[in-house]
Amino acid sequence: MRSPRLAIIGDDLTGTAISAAQFANHGIQSFVFVAPPLEHNVTPAYEKVFSGQGVVGINTNTRLLDPSNARTVVFYTVQFLVHQGYNFFVKFFDSNLRGNIAAEIGAACDALHISRTIIIPGTPQAGRVVKNGLLLINGVPIHFTHFALDPLNPIQTPNVTDIIAFSHATIAHITISNAYFKRLLTAPAHVTSQLLFQRYIYKLWRKNNILLFDAPNMKAIEITVANLLPLFANEKHVLICGSLGLVTALSNIISRSASLCDDVLLSKKRKTNKILIVSGSASSRTLQQLRLLKNIGVPIICLDVSCLESQAYINNTAYFLNEILKAKSVAVLTSALDRAQIRKGKIALKGDLSKISVSIAEVTKKVIENMADINELTLIVIGGLTAYNVLEKLGIKCLKIKEEKNMITYTSSYSGPYEEMQIATKGGAAGNKVALKEVIASVMF
Repeated sequence: MRSPRLAIIGDDLTGTAISAAQFANHGIQSFVFVAPPLEHNVTPAYEKVFSGQGVVGINTNTRLLDPSNARTVVFYTVQFLVHQGYNFFVKFFDSNLRGNIAAEIGAACDALHISRTIIIPGTPQAGRVVKNGLLLINGVPIHFTHFALDPLNPIQTPNVTDIIAFSHATIAHITISNAYFKRLLTAPAHVTSQLLFQRYIYKLWRKNNILLFDAPNMKAIEITVANLLPLFANEKHVLICGSLGLVTALSNIISRSASLCDDVLLSKKRKTNKILIVSGSASSRTLQQLRLLKNIGVPIICLDVSCLESQAYINNTAYFLNEILKAKSVAVLTSALDRAQIRKGKIALKGDLSKISVSIAEVTKKVIENMADINELTLIVIGGLTAYNVLEKLGIKCLKIKEEKNMITYTSSYSGPYEEMQIATKGGAAGNKVALKEVIASVMF
């Protein structure tokens, strides 16, 4: 394989951004497109991105689509990236296994004309591990957690194989109890352990085209990836699939080589004296984080979902937020503060949440347009769908990734409007309960 050019394909914006940020944390230039660019829309600035040696992420925004449409979008996105010269692909998916994972992996394989790939799910740094093929959230099978009640993607089984299987997939599952895998994890630097493991993988690939690995911890993931990558050395195109644990491990391995480090990213997050937090997430984790902000006196405006059709309501909400930011350092706009509000407002359906995120985007745009100096503002957007709609409304097509810290990704607009404004994104289920409180403390003067 020639020098790798790495692209990340994610199904929502916050996940794609935090994946690219793992490489930015190592000083590798990283960019994320808010939506798949079309060939005829590639501007000279974007051509510079695609011709560079850094990492590019593309958000397909397909998590809430039906599997057929998601497959089509991913297929053509991968083909576009091949035309741009990329040959190493990471298909990122949610660590809670939400979305059209099987359809999208199958689409990526078809677009690359490849017959085999590896899948390493899980995000151990966030308490999401895979043991014996089961996804556990802080030690509890996922279908016994609140993710079973997710309003958009309820998870009914912890069995990863059941979720990732697609039509032409033959899956071999390598568990931590496997003798070759267990020996590799016990003695990763031992040449015999490596050779036996790699020979075993070749043997599995004779009868299977998908290899699924347990992900009990970050050390295991990094050892696994480091020993699998040499097996792809002669491949024209490489596809590996997984969640944040896989991407973190891959970024650690790649950063130890010079292949992607020609363009060094020096910018990190900066201090500002105003913060606007906007959230359309229904995740219990985000709701917990927002309630903590309310308890310490942060002003919060909660949208009245019955008034979203009123332009006057949208205008008035933006006006109140502007007035708050004149007097205070932080303001929050959210769709809800607790699950009861979500149930009472009957906003559990995909269409309703999409409409709410569009309304949040409209309000956010008006607030930003009315600010005297957006250079002093950090905009924090929570939830993949909300982030997508807010940035689309602002006309931001591409993000330059600065860094990730505590599950928050810091970015700025690249070659578009609002380049001087700092933007941060967070997945709905990401971070501990004090994550937003800590982010405010780290960003403010």
